[in-house]
Amino acid sequence: MKKFNLKTLLAAGAVLAAAATMPQQAEAISASGNASASVLQALTVTQATALSFGSFEAGSGGTVSISVGNARSFTGGITLGPAPGGRGEFTITGSTDAAISVDPISTITLTDQDGNGGSPMAVTFDITGAPTTLTGGSVTLNVGATLTVASGQAPSNYAGTYTVTVNYN
Repeated sequence: MKKFNLKTLLAAGAVLAAAATMPQQAEAISASGNASASVLQALTVTQATALSFGSFEAGSGGTVSISVGNARSFTGGITLGPAPGGRGEFTITGSTDAAISVDPISTITLTDQDGNGGSPMAVTFDITGAPTTLTGGSVTLNVGATLTVASGQAPSNYAGTYTVTVNYN
């Protein structure tokens, strides 16, 4: 029979006690997840009809407006001329029935194109009723606007450029 001394027994007991107090490893559990992607057709925005305020006499100044419904009106001393003007129209195409948003259009100025000394005229835009869904993959955006005309505005042709920005939601 083997003899164990007290020191050996105490050391063996300490090792067993330490092993008993060590945390047990938890059982690993896993699960699977799904991933997906939807690739959308690139959005395109194309001007179909240019915005025009038509012809008018400035008189004592005022405003000329074209509504999104294509009605022309004026305020102040403006006298409307024979050219009726009309709303701007843009065709937006993309993925069928996708949700979209149209950013507000920033104010621009129309400048004298003939060098007649005409002051720039401010244009503010109206996109009330802008489409929010690409029904059938293509929709029309109507753009109305109001032009501010100074008293005695120089007779000339005026022009400017604005940007329409459309995003998927």
